[in-house]
Amino acid sequence: RKPSGCIIQDMPNGYSQVKWVEHVEVVDERHVHETFAEYVKTGMAFGAHRWLHVLQRQCERFASQMARNITDLGVIRSAEGKKNMMRLSQRMMRTFCVNISTSYGQSWTALSETNKDTVRITTRKTCEPGQPTGVVLCAVSTTWLPFSHLHVFDLLRDQLHHSLLEVLFNGNSPHEVAHIANGSHPGNCISLLRINVASNSWHNVELMLRESCVDNSGSLIVYSSVDVDSIQHAMNGEDPSSIPLLPLGFSVVPVNAPDHVSVNSPPSCLLTVGIQVLASKVPTAKPNLSTVTTINNHLCTIVNQITSVLSSTISPAIASPTAAASKQEVIQ
Repeated sequence: RKPSGCIIQDMPNGYSQVKWVEHVEVVDERHVHETFAEYVKTGMAFGAHRWLHVLQRQCERFASQMARNITDLGVIRSAEGKKNMMRLSQRMMRTFCVNISTSYGQSWTALSETNKDTVRITTRKTCEPGQPTGVVLCAVSTTWLPFSHLHVFDLLRDQLHHSLLEVLFNGNSPHEVAHIANGSHPGNCISLLRINVASNSWHNVELMLRESCVDNSGSLIVYSSVDVDSIQHAMNGEDPSSIPLLPLGFSVVPVNAPDHVSVNSPPSCLLTVGIQVLASKVPTAKPNLSTVTTINNHLCTIVNQITSVLSSTISPAIASPTAAASKQEVIQ
């Protein structure tokens, strides 16, 4: 990376003008997996436009965190409780992105690898606060899809597609009990979900924290199960930094179509699904083959379910209203 950065200038009415410059020299493209080669080469992965979108979204998130208004937040009853939930969710998002990345020294094993999709797994020992103690098995799949990334994001957030959600929640359906808006786009939000199971009662409640964020550079939807007592303590103002999180979720980014697809093809995207499970509570244990097979099958089921629903409900050639609006905004 060569000298890069941004210039911020005050504007009238409290606005700021931001100019972002990225100067990057790619020495050896062979280190970039072919699934992501086009995404990196076009500048969509690390270009200035990406960082401007991220900056704008983070500014909106910060404004939401500083707001003292707590109306319509469901079970969250105080501004301090809202702030703690946002801090917890931010840590969940950061943990998810770090754990599915290949840039932090983990050794990954490829289970499947083509120019359109890849599946890889890794294990790591955890004993630090904020994560469950033991051996964590992480499986990640990246698939090229002939659909707009906004289409895929909308589908993954759509509560009407219970079949997709139930795959994540072991056949159970979620119910939102708290909601925090993070910006002007309705997809930028934090939710606390109660999982409806047969044995669910006030003495046996399962909760799931979810955050979704979206802009023209891509989107994330991340989940993590959370302990009821820990959430109650956080909403009462106690420090949430020690609450253990093992997030799973989705990353969706827009890409150009691969070389073998027509130049006039509709928008396409890369869907990355990341799943983590606590394979053993003993840090010195090694995951057995059945655990690896189970998580791989679960990952494939999720991807196949998403692809099936997309193919049956959306025509790739049709742009969504959200996508069309975003495209018009960029052109203007």
